[in-house]
Amino acid sequence: MLLGAAIDGSSDAMPLALAFFLGPLLIGAGALVAAVAVQGWRGRLPRNRGAGIRTPATLASDETWDTAHRAAGPWMAIGSLGSIVPGIIVLFRPSNAFGSTSILVGMGVMVSFVIASGAIGVAAVNHQSRQ
Repeated sequence: MLLGAAIDGSSDAMPLALAFFLGPLLIGAGALVAAVAVQGWRGRLPRNRGAGIRTPATLASDETWDTAHRAAGPWMAIGSLGSIVPGIIVLFRPSNAFGSTSILVGMGVMVSFVIASGAIGVAAVNHQSRQ
């Protein structure tokens, strides 16, 4: 049983300590990415060197910073679910195989969307500069 491993007492369930460490860690990481995405999307993420899309093009001015983050925000927010969903799954102590697979797939989704959102943001800045 995949999700019910903890319920039926199967020894294949993810260890409790690991589930209670990884679950909140993944949820917290996803929430942090989501917070940056939403703040950027709303134009409330100040230009900085710590969070956001930090390329020479986006750091050039406040206008380019906002343009990039408004374009990238929705994609980055979707990507945050790649960490939040596996974090919730892990808290239910699935089988080791299912838990590990959900974490790997979720992280792949999150990283892919975050990278894509960066590219989308930079493309928006480049498009704006051509006009």
